[in-house]
Amino acid sequence: MRISSTLFDAEVAGTSSGDRLIAQAWRAGKPVSDELDIIDFSISWSAADNVAIQGQATLEIADPDGDLAPWAPADSLGPGGSRLHLAWVSGLSGVRIPLGIWLIRRTRAREAWRSHTYPGGRTVRLPLGGTLTVEADEDPWASIATQRLDSDPLPDFGSAHFLLSRALVNICAVSIAGVPDHMAGTAFTFSTDRSAAVREILGRLQAVARAMPCGTLEVLPLTPRPPVWTLAGGNEGVLVNLERELSDTNLFNSVTVESLAAPGLVNRQYIEHGDLAWGGPFGRRPLFVRSLGETPAQVEHDAHSALAAHSATGDTDIPVTCLAHPGIQLHDFVTVMAPSARGDESLVGRVVGMRLSSASGTPSKTMELVVRVPSAALQAISEGLRE
Repeated sequence: MRISSTLFDAEVAGTSSGDRLIAQAWRAGKPVSDELDIIDFSISWSAADNVAIQGQATLEIADPDGDLAPWAPADSLGPGGSRLHLAWVSGLSGVRIPLGIWLIRRTRAREAWRSHTYPGGRTVRLPLGGTLTVEADEDPWASIATQRLDSDPLPDFGSAHFLLSRALVNICAVSIAGVPDHMAGTAFTFSTDRSAAVREILGRLQAVARAMPCGTLEVLPLTPRPPVWTLAGGNEGVLVNLERELSDTNLFNSVTVESLAAPGLVNRQYIEHGDLAWGGPFGRRPLFVRSLGETPAQVEHDAHSALAAHSATGDTDIPVTCLAHPGIQLHDFVTVMAPSARGDESLVGRVVGMRLSSASGTPSKTMELVVRVPSAALQAISEGLRE
């Protein structure tokens, strides 16, 4: 989570009032604006495999004097390297939840003018102010995507931890905790796509990453962690709506692991039992993973680990609407209490999507989450209902 505050957790589940999103423009490490007047906003995050930049934000900002509208990319709200520091502030306790640093990518200014004629006949145009629409992407993901590899290519040797830090030198700091390192072997080469390089390294580490509020890239193991929040219904709960939308997009029943260090060295592991077993009605759905192992035992270990991680961390995405809690982040684990005919069913899953928004300047009381849960947990509920 971005913060751990039992006080704010209680506010979310109780009565919240006066919450607001605040933003300030920074450039070259220094503030270049006062606190901006945000009229409306929409902020979303996605951990989809094909998404290079996890967070996108659109902010409508009041510009009553016309002073904020940029004329050049290097202006304070121009798309030439300026960044927005965003935070959510509780209207009850004043608890501040930093939402990170966002690189401005596009600014549209809507200005109004009127003509005024002075005595003597001189006519001038006077600004009446207007609004700005600012589109920004979450750093450091935005910098990773836009600052491509060129004159400083990555080496093809060293450990995966070293290569990740090397890929992000002069981009951002890296925090790695609980992720075992691996030697990269001799098959680790990249061209110009820094985002692809980072995703490749994370894949080999069987890890995920997210942006911390300070702009550091936090690398986490792709294994279950204790849930940070419980989404339950009822008068004192935070769950508003849950949809059982099932898809086979992320469902696999085997893992095929190929060694990069020893071409031709492959190991396959299968789900052999249950309704989604290999060769059953679901068919044969392999997930392909590349390994840094150099021996059959190492590759087999990576195959077992990959299949166990995939099964444990979830393969079915559940859309959830709940009360807005801006402290939740991608890759947090949460407990969803799903209502069923036999009572609430406990589902522990990983947050892989999130959206915060406003209406007429007021932060919405609800937010949208996508929680990835193991299909085995859903199957257990289904079997229990059929008993």
